[in-house]
Amino acid sequence: MSSRPTTYLVSLVLLCLAASSFANAATATRPRVDFSTYLSGNDYTEVTASTVDSKGYLYLAGYTWADDFPTTAGAFLRTPRTVCTDSCRSHATFVVKLNRHGNGLIYSTFINEAAPTDIAVDPAGNAYLTGSRVEDDYAGTTGTLHTKCSNGANPGGCNWLAKLNSTGSAIVFSTIINETTQCWYNAKIGLNPKNEIYLADAAYTFSPCPTTVNAFRKSVSSAATAVQVMKFSADGKSLLFSTFVSSPDPYDSIANLVVDRNDHAIVAGTTLRPYFPVTQSAFQKTRRNGSQTAFISKISSDGSTLLASTLLGGSNPTESYGLEVDHDLNVYVAGLTYSYDFPTTPGAYQRQHEPRGNCGEGSSILDCPDMFITKLPPNFGSLLYSTYYGTPGDESFFAFGIDPVGHAYIAGWPNNVFPLKVNAFQTELGNMFVSKFSTKADRLLFSSNLGGPYSYDPFSFRLIVDLAGNAYLPGSTWSKDLDTTPGALQPSKLSPSTAGFAVKVDIPPCTLSSTIPSITICSPASGTPVKSPFLFGAGATNDRDISGMVLYVDGVKKYTIETQVTSTPG
Repeated sequence: MSSRPTTYLVSLVLLCLAASSFANAATATRPRVDFSTYLSGNDYTEVTASTVDSKGYLYLAGYTWADDFPTTAGAFLRTPRTVCTDSCRSHATFVVKLNRHGNGLIYSTFINEAAPTDIAVDPAGNAYLTGSRVEDDYAGTTGTLHTKCSNGANPGGCNWLAKLNSTGSAIVFSTIINETTQCWYNAKIGLNPKNEIYLADAAYTFSPCPTTVNAFRKSVSSAATAVQVMKFSADGKSLLFSTFVSSPDPYDSIANLVVDRNDHAIVAGTTLRPYFPVTQSAFQKTRRNGSQTAFISKISSDGSTLLASTLLGGSNPTESYGLEVDHDLNVYVAGLTYSYDFPTTPGAYQRQHEPRGNCGEGSSILDCPDMFITKLPPNFGSLLYSTYYGTPGDESFFAFGIDPVGHAYIAGWPNNVFPLKVNAFQTELGNMFVSKFSTKADRLLFSSNLGGPYSYDPFSFRLIVDLAGNAYLPGSTWSKDLDTTPGALQPSKLSPSTAGFAVKVDIPPCTLSSTIPSITICSPASGTPVKSPFLFGAGATNDRDISGMVLYVDGVKKYTIETQVTSTPG
């Protein structure tokens, strides 16, 4: 796995006991659950934010009312400060770094009494968090933007931003974003290569965070909610820009924020207004039939220019929930649509919306939604691919991710007939599913149920894909039936109500066959130009062992493994 943004010609030779072949991978196994664990204490615990670093460590953040939530020696704060009264109970924010096997804590610490909404980690392992609900006695660090929340009349408190060091032993900085009001409730966070910090959310237009003089849009009406993007210096001391992205009369929500390698912030969400700002190159410039519609927008690094922006939807509501960007600056968006005319592309996995019955009691829309996955080029001017994903029944999207090669992963709640099982490790109904598509979204490579019996759907859960293509599903649940793995950090649910959980699914880059006694070669083929980071995936297709591996970069031998690598036949 390479981390430098450079193009190479890569060849990989797998040395088999029976045969040799060029391939672009070293190991492969069947999909399986690597670990599954609860995370809580003796009271309500909710995981509200999560991420995975480049080394495969999972970070979980959330809040708890438990007085025995596990913390580690040397942690920044092992006992939460108590600032709430008995009527509001103490929302103690925790940050946890799990080991790669899900059976131990690298660190676990409290940081404040607040509600974290998102987390990001830099290459050095420092964690950046944002959230809301800090109270009046929350103290930011000296020299930051604001050091105190003075919004006592508002029980929502103020929004905050904090950086925790790589060992979880100290706060590097902590700042209040706006000292007299809570601007938003569910902010997303992203980092650029300089570790400058982006935040985005749908701001309350009656009490927005401030904008800057260079903003693309400095103000909006006080009608409802407007998409706002802010950028902070790496030390948390300066607001580099703050701008609205919405129309002057907005009613918008935000699903996610990503930052591309050119330092452009990209946001996706849903608008109910007919005049959300779009650019000249936009694939879709107007809403169809006045329906609720998804949007994707890209902002310049100084916040002054809308570089690309498009709507995406059909004649019925379309809601965006997932957003990713790849190394080539292509953008992926996923969500739910009720439209039978949502745009799809030739060759897509599913081009038609699945008709079905009533979604549930009290529903005003007679058809349940299908999920969708859409890939757009950097200017958002066309569709590289677009597909529905659904079957008769009431399944639901919840989370989305991509791997370095561009495979799309989607997760959510299953039903009796969905998803279609492909190389599944669990066919019986669970309370979650995860699916992986080909790079063209024309076929399913993997799809499986997971989790306990279909009761107490998990919530606030996310899907994160690491550099090796493994999927992590952290979140919260009421269920006592999570199928935890042997040796898990917490094999059983300790909280009588909500508890956090984390599941890691190992998904091989390609599926092996047992019919041909040679080597399976995954695309791209040997000698194909690739851009880092790239994913190797291949292995023996019979029951013989791989005895070694040689990696060639631009025709030069760079790396050799001489120890035996055992293959797992298909």
